[in-house]
Amino acid sequence: MEKIKIAMFDSRPYDIEFFDLVNKNYDYDIKYFKNHLTADTVKLTEGHDAVCIFVNDLLDAPIIGALAENGIKIA
Repeated sequence: MEKIKIAMFDSRPYDIEFFDLVNKNYDYDIKYFKNHLTADTVKLTEGHDAVCIFVNDLLDAPIIGALAENGIKIA
């Protein structure tokens, strides 16, 4: 079974530390991006199953559409 691939945007060192600690119980394949999710960075979600965004990321209709086109199932 393939690992679930998660793209995590606006990642800070303390986020990475916490999510890596919790992920020891789940073994997801998490790719951390320092960038915010925007129309310019949504292409980074290609090949992932899910995306984790934070308060300063942009999640408008065009980005939701692009996420769907990239195969994102959970945001």
